[in-house]
Amino acid sequence: GKTIRELYVNENDLKNLKDGLANPIGVNLGIVTSDNHVILTKRSKKLHQYPGLYGVPAGFMQPEDKYDDKKYGVFPVKTPDVSPFITAVRELWEEVNISDSTIPENMKLIEIGRAYDDLHAEIIMHTRTDAKSKDVREQAKFAVDKFEGPPILAEFNPRALSKYMVETIKERPLGTPDIQGIWIPEKSPQWVPAHWRTVYLLLEKEYGAKEIERELKKAME
Repeated sequence: GKTIRELYVNENDLKNLKDGLANPIGVNLGIVTSDNHVILTKRSKKLHQYPGLYGVPAGFMQPEDKYDDKKYGVFPVKTPDVSPFITAVRELWEEVNISDSTIPENMKLIEIGRAYDDLHAEIIMHTRTDAKSKDVREQAKFAVDKFEGPPILAEFNPRALSKYMVETIKERPLGTPDIQGIWIPEKSPQWVPAHWRTVYLLLEKEYGAKEIERELKKAME
């Protein structure tokens, strides 16, 4: 049989996989800019997993995601082990080309769970950056990861983000298991599930669950 990674990994060529893990661990980063915008992404339709869905900077942990003085000298946690904190910093740089000392300094692990469709482990993290939204837009033009579209800089408040969070899928996304009740057209969010959760928790910490639910209901009317 195939591993979860072989079935659902978002790589074009499975022969070139660098990840030594049979079943990957996803790391998802909710990040707010200095002018109070959240960095969202829209995944390329060329990807094998979750094409065309909204998300946040994220990716699978890699064996080389370890502390390196040259790459991560600003990082407060100097561990010799593979670290989700390093994964988050690397993915943010690859997808959006943003890297400054405030990102690792402000980073917090918020939640550990599992993706509800293919059951791989997911880690959710939050942080802030000194960069402004206009800086993010400009820097992202030079990002090395070409499988993410230009970043979406949404105002960090329940009303602004709810309009994205209530968008729904038209059909089950490619690269996802056909499990009854998981991906429902016109009902399931047009989001990578763990990424939707990342944004929800980011808002909940700042505004509270009641305010978010109120704005989500308004956006669905």
